Amino acid sequence: MIDLSNLRLSFGGRDIFSDVSLRVEDNERVALFGINGAGKSTLLKIVAGMQKPDVGQVALGRGEVVGYLAQEAAEETSESGVSVFEFACRAFDQLQRAHARCEEIEHRMTDGSATDEDYEEYGHLHDRLAVGGGWSFESEARTVLAGLGFVQEDQDRPLSSFSGGWRMRAALAQVLLRRPSILLLDEPTNHLDLESILWLESHIKAMPASVLFITHDRSFVDNLAHRIVELELGRARTWPVPYSKFRADKSLWLETLKNAYDRQQVDIAQTERFIARFKATSTKSSAAMSRQKQLDKVERIELPPEVDRVALRFPNPPDGGSYPFILRAVGKSYGEHRVLTGVELSISRGEKVALVGVNGAGKSTLLHLFAQKFPPTEGELGIGHKTEIGLFAQYDDLPEDEQDRAIGDILYDAAPGGTLRTKVRTLLGTLLFSGDDAEKPYRVLSGGEKARVRLGLLLLRPNNALLLDEPTNHLDLATREAMVEALKAWPGTLVFVSHDRLFTRELAGRILAVGGGRVVDWPGTYEEYLSVAGDGSAPGLSHLADFDALRRKNETAAPKGKPESVKSAPAKAGELPAAKAPESSKPTDREAQKEDRRKRKRLEDLETRIQALDAALRELDERMVAPGFFDDHEVSSKALAERERLAREQESAWAEVGALEA
Repeated sequence: MIDLSNLRLSFGGRDIFSDVSLRVEDNERVALFGINGAGKSTLLKIVAGMQKPDVGQVALGRGEVVGYLAQEAAEETSESGVSVFEFACRAFDQLQRAHARCEEIEHRMTDGSATDEDYEEYGHLHDRLAVGGGWSFESEARTVLAGLGFVQEDQDRPLSSFSGGWRMRAALAQVLLRRPSILLLDEPTNHLDLESILWLESHIKAMPASVLFITHDRSFVDNLAHRIVELELGRARTWPVPYSKFRADKSLWLETLKNAYDRQQVDIAQTERFIARFKATSTKSSAAMSRQKQLDKVERIELPPEVDRVALRFPNPPDGGSYPFILRAVGKSYGEHRVLTGVELSISRGEKVALVGVNGAGKSTLLHLFAQKFPPTEGELGIGHKTEIGLFAQYDDLPEDEQDRAIGDILYDAAPGGTLRTKVRTLLGTLLFSGDDAEKPYRVLSGGEKARVRLGLLLLRPNNALLLDEPTNHLDLATREAMVEALKAWPGTLVFVSHDRLFTRELAGRILAVGGGRVVDWPGTYEEYLSVAGDGSAPGLSHLADFDALRRKNETAAPKGKPESVKSAPAKAGELPAAKAPESSKPTDREAQKEDRRKRKRLEDLETRIQALDAALRELDERMVAPGFFDDHEVSSKALAERERLAREQESAWAEVGALEA
């Protein structure tokens, strides 16, 4: 259990938290949201005991074990001489010491020198090992490492020989193996492939732990979080809804808050004019003073800061051939390691293709073959007529001699000849780089900023084929969503690898499964792939076999016969078919008068109802302006929903009035 009360924290005169209170119950999973700088990572550090608030209380349940994964965890795993497996097993340091002590006592038992105290200690140690799983911790470590993508031979390699992303996985394995009762995760999916993310979700769901996590993976949030907590304006606000519903609720809440803010500003301005006019008069000075006291007590509505949105638009693709990429019997090897064998495929102009498969299957290799970064070991790679290729690599591929250059110069030099610097400045603005940001050296940028610059390189040139390798890594949610919308609208050819499931769902029109040296069209939907891809236990195309078995099972369970179409019942013998109703004659004057009375009565009823709805809406608006109304999310959410319902009913009533009066 985590209980945070009235936290306040400032850095350099800037308030990070002004009054943050948050409680996470046992076995509850909470996702932390907020703009950059809102204090999400700082809050995790406070819970982990690595930072103290200026004011407020941090209370954890008695005997809680805290596991914390920082974004910078990879930097703490670069020591030499330690294998991945040994590093992960450090989670069991106490159990390992108990093992060693048991062995010492067993030697004394064997030679007869053990004392009564030794026997008593041995019993206690034995019990501790049994409760802590100490007899099987090595097997557990192997299982967790495999789930996070480390094959057996890699687990025994030196940790320092791996990239930062893989060292981050090892750090995550160690955190999970500590069996924490409080789990704190800061962007845990950034360096994981799809299969590892699916495994991690399943593992966390099975953990008896309170979980507080930060992520830009929307599916990860929807699959794990019981609720979302947003840090904004120095406070924490709870949204007990999935991410997709959170966006809609937040939009409605902001609209209502803005309306309440505008009304309050009008009231304040009127009150201030009254005070300024009458405070010096003899007849109304007391009234002006009274108004001033009332104004001083008003709790001012504060609007959250406007969040700048990335505006992306890929240039229209130039004309090209019908088949940008054709592979005939293509193979690729790195030394003795064969990645692809006998690949036969073609990709048509305008297709949007997702490459799926376990880590190391060859997805990135295939993308780089398309980009002609290296030739195939065998076979023929055909690039279509006038195919212009843009590549977004998974890892930073900017040359070392470019790293210290200003980002404005990098983009300007990459732009087509004749491009004005003002256009480059405009592009930087759409990517949220403003003013002097253009002079920043590329090397000093954050991971997200570097990703936006590399994205800018693709936006400058009119390509007709884009190859994207994990393009959403390091990008915030708003930029990911902007990229999806831009790519949906772009008519060129797209081939991509992404562990972001929503990104793939929204874009993929065709799925290619990569593994076992082969590349084949996945014979089902992306959802069906996800349903069998989460075990993380077998490389290659074992998922295809899993899928075939699943489909056969579903076909066996499905009813074989088709439902009969419903037909009209035949007339019974001797019965005549029902006669058609005679066409109505023209209404008489009496009927017209009756219809006129009905309309007038309905208009009166509608007028009464519209007045009642108007009164109810005014009453709700007055409640929303009250101080602290929006602090209680449950109450304010119900009020927002009720206001929306009343407004819809009023609009419908007015529409009916218009129709009756027409």
